[in-house]
Amino acid sequence: MSDGSSSSGTGSVSTAATTASSAATTTTSSSSSAASSHATVSAGLAAKVSDLRTLADQTLHAILNARNTVSRAELDKLLATVPPKHQTLRFPVCNGFANQRLSVVYGVLLAYRLGRTPVLPVLVRNGIQRNDAAVTASGTNKEPFEAVYDINFFLYEMAKAGIRVLENHGEEGGGEEARKALRWRLPGTALALL
Repeated sequence: MSDGSSSSGTGSVSTAATTASSAATTTTSSSSSAASSHATVSAGLAAKVSDLRTLADQTLHAILNARNTVSRAELDKLLATVPPKHQTLRFPVCNGFANQRLSVVYGVLLAYRLGRTPVLPVLVRNGIQRNDAAVTASGTNKEPFEAVYDINFFLYEMAKAGIRVLENHGEEGGGEEARKALRWRLPGTALALL
């Protein structure tokens, strides 16, 4: 009996070892299968994201190309019918791109309500605010308005609403365009004060 029980015990140990080995192989193959499956899913998601990004770019370009573009001649013709105000309003922008856009909206609205001609601001190139040095447009952190927005379209739409907006060419006092606009409205002697 002892021989039967010992061989039966040895058989159990060997069966258990075979089962453990088989389970380890299954676990290894299932973990490599899971890794392979994870890589396939990741590649599939990356391809879908890339396809969606391409579709979004194509849609955006289609919208922009379908929009009516305004030539400078059309703009000048409309601007001739909208006289500038006697005084201008300059306003700064700060922080991120959304804040800059809001500053433009509020600045134009405030100028309109005060009876002044708004002068477009210089925008902040890097809209990320990491410290107080990058809050406003200064030094190398400047970007002209027309580098971010379609300036002809903006000026045209503002003029259609009856608001004359002046471009900012980075000069103090509103630049030559502001002087020309005021010259259109003011007698020649008052220009000397500018």
